[in-house]
Amino acid sequence: MIQSISGVLVHRVEDAPIATHVIAGNDHSSLRRTSKLMIALSCTENILHMDWLAHSARAGKLLPCKNYLLLFDKKSEKEQNIVMRETIRNGRACRRSGGLLFGYSIYFCKGVAGKSSPPEHELNLIISSAGGVFLQELSQDCYPENTIIIASDPVTDNQRDEPNVEMVAQEGNGFFTSSWLFQCIMTQELNFQVYTKKSLSTPISNRKDAKYSRSRTGSLSCAISVCSIDSSKSGLTRTSRRTYS
Repeated sequence: MIQSISGVLVHRVEDAPIATHVIAGNDHSSLRRTSKLMIALSCTENILHMDWLAHSARAGKLLPCKNYLLLFDKKSEKEQNIVMRETIRNGRACRRSGGLLFGYSIYFCKGVAGKSSPPEHELNLIISSAGGVFLQELSQDCYPENTIIIASDPVTDNQRDEPNVEMVAQEGNGFFTSSWLFQCIMTQELNFQVYTKKSLSTPISNRKDAKYSRSRTGSLSCAISVCSIDSSKSGLTRTSRRTYS
């Protein structure tokens, strides 16, 4: 079906950032949070039902996406604690301003990647797709107010002892968990006041640097299938399109 609309299926998580269409569910499969989905949701608003692909293939051309957006999977929305319509709207706004994490650097403490979170290379893709910078190490020259530290829950002594971690957490935004970060990606809303693991147990809303808190809008998640579409054959103005599932 994908080839009939000049599409190319994207299998690898490394290719998720080029997805333009996300086949995220059908009548038998619901949305679920995956690395590929979180990456793609930061890149496109075309979060679609499988019917879009089937009907487009039957028509021999790309059909408009608006009638196939996954807006009515209430069970999955409840499980993921999202509202798809809001996620899509938020994502659109985020992309106009550089992405949900634009202007932020994200550091994952040791013991997070590959355990309570996806492996490091997938985390890097999730962060960069949302406009953020993935930090391999935490420099003392970084800007604490623009740095988000992801740690275990609770934060371990070994994580606090990592170079510059405690200092940056105290002077900046505190500690957060991967669950908080992934929920931000899924809703495309960066809200520091929802949850923070501050090293001094002080809510960010009560701190002097609360001016650095900001809410950004935009994204979603599911089970998927991906393709890239040749614009020269489909009449599109872009050089390529990719559907991701």
